[in-house]
Amino acid sequence: MKSIKLTSLGLIVLFLLTILAPQTSQAWGKTGHRLIGEIADRHLTKKTKRAINKILGTESVAMVSDWSDFIKSDRKYDSTQVWHYINLEDGLTCEQIKEKCANDSVNLAFAIRKMTSILKDQQSSSELKKDALRFLIHLVGDANQPMHIGRPTDKGGNDIKMTWFKKTTNLHRIWDDDLIEFQDLSYTEYATALNHPTQAQIEACQSIDPSDWFCETYGLSRKLYQNAEKETDIGYKYNYVFLSALNEQLLKSGLRLANVLNEIYR
Repeated sequence: MKSIKLTSLGLIVLFLLTILAPQTSQAWGKTGHRLIGEIADRHLTKKTKRAINKILGTESVAMVSDWSDFIKSDRKYDSTQVWHYINLEDGLTCEQIKEKCANDSVNLAFAIRKMTSILKDQQSSSELKKDALRFLIHLVGDANQPMHIGRPTDKGGNDIKMTWFKKTTNLHRIWDDDLIEFQDLSYTEYATALNHPTQAQIEACQSIDPSDWFCETYGLSRKLYQNAEKETDIGYKYNYVFLSALNEQLLKSGLRLANVLNEIYR
């Protein structure tokens, strides 16, 4: 996989050249991103925590996890909208997915590599590192949200209309917000409930290569698409059927984020 080193000027140039794509839904929503950040924080090494505190100051991993959604109104960051997802057609093999992730197309895979590179570069300014860390914390969460590995034809499920307990929504929003908010837990309560990984789960999350995550998340996203073709008016049954998958993705997100950050600051 190609390494990427960008200066502050390079980042600005990328902002100016990247075309804003029409997929703008938040990933996981505030509660989801914050519980992922909270889980990750509980698995960070002391060395990593010191490095992060030096960059973020009093801001916690959990509380900066949805910063990149809040700044969407700032035109300075318009071009970063395409960093939050990767569009993949149906019928791809894992090898084909890895090939798409390895190229320099500006998408979620590219952005994770770029943010990691900025944080590892000792020449990066403190301001650039702060933005990169905030983005990386958020983007690792995005990489495990199945509708952020969605089809280009429906904008990652945004165009698939559904009803959630008779409320109009769409497939993307169900996985961003509706399903998580239905659990009626604060992000700290939810993180505590999920943060009991088995050894098998810990070992399964060791890879810090996002293309490995995409291969896995891609499979779940296609199951969700297939289900949406059969059932669009959903509620209690959907929660019963997919809650374990939701919780698995949230836990994996937290563990993977911790591993990525620990590797950067090892």
